[in-house]
Amino acid sequence: MKFTVKKNEIVSCLKNINSLIDSNNLNPTLSAVHIKALEGKLIFIATNGAAAYQQTITNVEISKTGDILVKAKLLYSYLSKIDQDTITINQIDDRILQINTPKSSSEIILIDDSSFPILDFNYDGWKKTTITYDTLVNISQRVKPFTSSPFSNSNLATTGILFNPIDEKQMECVASDSFRMAYYKFDYLGDGARFIIEPKAIDMAVEILSSSENKTIDLYLNDKECILNLNSTLIKFSLFKDTYPNIIKAILSEQKYSFTVKLSELIHAINRGSVFVSNEQRPITNLKIEDGKLIIKSISNETGNSFEQVDISKSNVENFEIKLNQRLLITLLNIIKSDNISFNFNNTNAPIVLSSNNPYFLNLIVPLRS
Repeated sequence: MKFTVKKNEIVSCLKNINSLIDSNNLNPTLSAVHIKALEGKLIFIATNGAAAYQQTITNVEISKTGDILVKAKLLYSYLSKIDQDTITINQIDDRILQINTPKSSSEIILIDDSSFPILDFNYDGWKKTTITYDTLVNISQRVKPFTSSPFSNSNLATTGILFNPIDEKQMECVASDSFRMAYYKFDYLGDGARFIIEPKAIDMAVEILSSSENKTIDLYLNDKECILNLNSTLIKFSLFKDTYPNIIKAILSEQKYSFTVKLSELIHAINRGSVFVSNEQRPITNLKIEDGKLIIKSISNETGNSFEQVDISKSNVENFEIKLNQRLLITLLNIIKSDNISFNFNNTNAPIVLSSNNPYFLNLIVPLRS
């Protein structure tokens, strides 16, 4: 096998692959990239055992066809440090891969490819859903952060992101870590399938499409798997078993009480109070409505206390006081992009639904018990 390729194209491909696989995997084939040189194109394939990646590069000069298996991190680390625009890669024999530029030459030891799995990226007959790049970015930035950690929740489904069709044009997307929840409603095209996807798939798709002119993503689904079609790149993930709790109605149900404040003022007030409680095992922010104002209290027996006041622009609440986890609250508020934020609830023990200027986004946070 021998080919010449643009450095930026092969390095970009290997970067994506290394974000998927584990270079420390004891199985060498799961930390490697399988490169196929065919007539007029290169195909890069990698897998971590649970997900698989395939990318095709056509801007390449193939001198000799063939295929190899090589350590992905090693190849990426070396090629990314080359200061030439083009790179020639030549397979000397079954064990040695030679890398040449006008100013350098090196050799990398290959891996036996006999145990590399056969990966099928054919999605003929699968359901197809199409969403935009902007939708994907919103999911990555404003929904994905609320997925559960696999180490803190026994329900594996909540470590993923739930997609659920509302009708033939709109879909809802949900993530929850049991203490907070994010809800996002967006438009889609194609088949309206319900599924739960690995968050890493969303981040990889955002990264790959960020430099692409085509700003749509096609998701092909069957009962167990999903393939993301990103122009010349395919990413295949196993879907989570749908044991997602029925929590959407909690965030969409009508709330009896509501008050609204400026988001930036609230964030600044909580951040100032965090100076006193940030080192607490369970940092608490106390919110209380008093004389038409929102009082933010942060109290620590060891460091002191803070009392902040924020104007309320709209309210049907007279008596209100809740305790919230300060870390969970501030990370949630920092994700919201809005001028104002509304707290909606039925009673002080019930979950608080946070709404903003954008009706397509909702968040929920659970108060602390006294």
